[in-house]
Amino acid sequence: YAPDVQKFVVRILFMVPLYSVQSWLSLRFHGPARVYIDTLRDLYEAFVIQSFVYYLIELLGGEDRMAELLGRKEASLGGHGWFMSKVFGMQRWRMGKEFLLKVKHGVLQYVVVKTILTLLTTFLFLPSGLYGEGTFSIHY
Repeated sequence: YAPDVQKFVVRILFMVPLYSVQSWLSLRFHGPARVYIDTLRDLYEAFVIQSFVYYLIELLGGEDRMAELLGRKEASLGGHGWFMSKVFGMQRWRMGKEFLLKVKHGVLQYVVVKTILTLLTTFLFLPSGLYGEGTFSIHY
């Protein structure tokens, strides 16, 4: 029907078997192995969030069409609320292409940061003893 849209749907739907396999493996190999299993899930989760945004863009007719649709919205929708505006001085985003690009940038930034932090936690903080899952202490 729509192969451009189907690839995003398949990526999102693959989360269900991935979560079930991850849950079973975590129950079967509880202990230190669970952290490495969770790492794979976290990496795929970040990828799926990015895929979901592109899925929405594709469903609404592509980037140009979505930018046009957003351009017709009220300018007040590009605001950040009182806290972000006053404390961090964030300006209102113009609806349209600028808004779409900043949303995409934010999602991609999340994917990169999530990937880096997941890998750092798994391969640096955990082996060195600087990470304690479920422990809310600054002196772990």
